[in-house]
Amino acid sequence: MSPTTDSRAADVIAHSFKLEDVSKSLSGSKKLYCWRLSLNGTPHTINFTVSRVSGKRAIVVDGKTVHKDEPDAQGKLRRSLAGDEFSHSWQLDGHVLQIEKSPDATYLEDTWDLRIDDRPFNAYEQREPSGGPTVRVQILSAKGLRAADWNGFSDPYCICDIPGKRSSRYQTKVVWKSLDPVWEDDRVVEDFVQGDPLRFIVMDKDQWPKSDDFLGHVTLPSEQFF
Repeated sequence: MSPTTDSRAADVIAHSFKLEDVSKSLSGSKKLYCWRLSLNGTPHTINFTVSRVSGKRAIVVDGKTVHKDEPDAQGKLRRSLAGDEFSHSWQLDGHVLQIEKSPDATYLEDTWDLRIDDRPFNAYEQREPSGGPTVRVQILSAKGLRAADWNGFSDPYCICDIPGKRSSRYQTKVVWKSLDPVWEDDRVVEDFVQGDPLRFIVMDKDQWPKSDDFLGHVTLPSEQFF
C-alpha cells in the first residue's frame, strides 16, 4: 500500500453500523442501513434505505439526499433482487464513498456494504484493546420448523453473523431429518464491535446442485443482548 493511501486511511474513522427494519408492516420488506463515520475529523451519518417490495432505494448523507430511485417511463421501479447489481458512488470530504451489494447477499436477502476509498467500512473501525468487549453466542435449538423435504422433515442448520462482516459468519452442524433440531453450539463471534447487530438464518440443507431452503431468520439489535 502506498504512503498516500495510508495517509488517506488515517483520515477515516468508522464509528458504528446499524441495520433496522423500518417496514410499516411485519413483512420486514424495508431496511435501513446506517453508517456513522468521521472524514478528516468531520462526523457524518449515511442512511441507505431499500425496499424489497418496490425496489426503491435512497441514500441520505447528513440529512441530504444524494441518490433516490425514480420511476421509469412506465412509472415502475426495478425490484432489488439478487440479480440487481446496483451500486452508487460519490465524493465526500476528499474521499470516494460507494454503496454496493455485499458478497454475502443471497437469494433470501440482499445485503449492502459501504466502501470508502475502495476499502470496506469495517476496515476503518477503531478496534478495542485486548480485554475489550466480546460476545459469546449459544445457538441451542429450534422447535416446530417447516418441513422442507419430501419425507416430511428438514435438515436444518443455523447461520450466525454480523451483517456486512464476512469474517464473523459461521454455522452450526446440520441436524438431519428433524423439525425440532438441537445444535448446542457455543462460540465467540469474531470482529464484534459494540453496536453491531447479530443475524440468525435457519436453512434446510440440500444436496448439490439444489440450493438450500430458507426456513427463517431474525436480526437482533445490540441493545437486546449487549
